[in-house]
Amino acid sequence: MRIASAVAELGLKHVVITSVTRDDLPDQGAGHYRAVVDAIRGGHPSAIIELLIPDMRSSEHELKSIVESGPDVLGHNIETVRRLQGIRDPRSTYEGTLETLRTIKRLDPSMMTKSSLMLGLGERYDEVIETLGDLREAGTEMVVMGQYLRPRNGRLEVHEYVSPETFQKLSQEAQDLGFRQVASGPLMRSSYPTAERDDKETPTC
Repeated sequence: MRIASAVAELGLKHVVITSVTRDDLPDQGAGHYRAVVDAIRGGHPSAIIELLIPDMRSSEHELKSIVESGPDVLGHNIETVRRLQGIRDPRSTYEGTLETLRTIKRLDPSMMTKSSLMLGLGERYDEVIETLGDLREAGTEMVVMGQYLRPRNGRLEVHEYVSPETFQKLSQEAQDLGFRQVASGPLMRSSYPTAERDDKETPTC
């Protein structure tokens, strides 16, 4: 498999694997995620593998297949606060995201879970805190918060450029809520490698 070959050839220590939503496939793409993890483990077993997945239509069967493949981190993004969920793909919902994260933890309580938020879309500070609390209630242990930047021809305008000081305050809020690892800053993105194995330590950003 080309991905596994690239990981081995480049000597990557941390790999983040994601995909577009594959609801055109019967298993939502779960089998492909599993095959990629197996291939990387076979050729480069020391690599930390992080998967960023769609909600798999909240199918416990498909989520179980991915969990059992043994990634080090399993991520699913909540994207924004409850009030602004209408900006997301209509196939995704706030409660659906939380349920996906809960299901992962129910299937394997030891699995490290991660989610991310974009800021600058018009959310209020208290709404971000509420979302962080909901993520913790769902068992999420890692969170990334970054600035929304409008892509070329993107339909959503940037409502606000959030200050670095606010990102720092939110980082502390997240730590106080019990997140094990936090990455919070204007340039942070959901693929930011927050995870390390138990014998290593990652600083909070």
